[in-house]
Amino acid sequence: MLQLRHVCKRFGNSQVLDDVSLEVQAGEIVCLLGPSGCGKTTLLRIIAGLEAPDHGEIRLQGVDFEDVAVHERNFGLMFQDYALFPHMTVAQNVAFGLRMRRQDSVAQLTSDTLSLVGMKDMGQRDVNSLSGGEQQRVALARSLAPRPSLLMLDEPLASLDAGLRDRLLPELRQIFVETGQTVITVTHDQQEASAIADRIAIMNAGRIEQYDTPQALYARPRNAFVAEFLGLGSPVRGEWLAAQAAVTFYGEHLLLHPAGMRLANAAEDSALVLDGTLVQRSYEGENWRLTVRVAGEAFRFRHPLDACPVPEPGTKVWLRIERDWILRLE
Repeated sequence: MLQLRHVCKRFGNSQVLDDVSLEVQAGEIVCLLGPSGCGKTTLLRIIAGLEAPDHGEIRLQGVDFEDVAVHERNFGLMFQDYALFPHMTVAQNVAFGLRMRRQDSVAQLTSDTLSLVGMKDMGQRDVNSLSGGEQQRVALARSLAPRPSLLMLDEPLASLDAGLRDRLLPELRQIFVETGQTVITVTHDQQEASAIADRIAIMNAGRIEQYDTPQALYARPRNAFVAEFLGLGSPVRGEWLAAQAAVTFYGEHLLLHPAGMRLANAAEDSALVLDGTLVQRSYEGENWRLTVRVAGEAFRFRHPLDACPVPEPGTKVWLRIERDWILRLE
């Protein structure tokens, strides 16, 4: 549906976007994820037409969008601060983008969209009396009401507390799935991205480091930046690992993925059982969160409560690394 090809953007001496290419399928939920200053919001603004690229092209369903005015793109944009009109009711806010439609269709679309976001009977409420989560729903309804071909969200849940955000995330995804809405959302929160997106573009310094499903990003990060940004640990050199165990990886950047780690019993016979020291443990309900140091490298992973017992910090332990979870990085 949407194609970006070799998009570049510079502000002064700063290269904000550097040769960005991206494809979005119809009905797909895509998240631009990355640290502050990586270029994700600028990329969203370029797609929306609020900024012009210095180079590259944007095509919607095969049509070049460079010369299409913002108001003619049939895109919806929901801002981080929601930008609701304080002098309007909930229904009036939702209907604002429908004022060029026939009056009877406006009333029906407004009612249908409020029902979609779970606010069917709240149309006459004053928006100033709403909670943060309710205001978020009104802003979403206003963006959805014109039935945009593409909906763009800029940090839509950033102003909500963690508990409310966790409750709204699955509802938000369900709304998009039910309506078949094509969505591009921006966030710096990995949990939010994984919960809502079909595919995630991880950005760094104006470039897309990896574009994949949440599951693939976790299981097979492409490089050290992606692995560290996702909290999977830092890479080690093949020579370091060879010095600790009988393996044949040399000259490679390797990720010892936390999914393949566990504490081992001293009696286990494995080439990938490493001698280490437990330096930290924290209780997480069904798991322990452990940090084990091996020859100067720290490894963090979750250890099930029903696995082998976890000793006190400072104790010598054995760390087992499954071979299938030793990943080569670019």
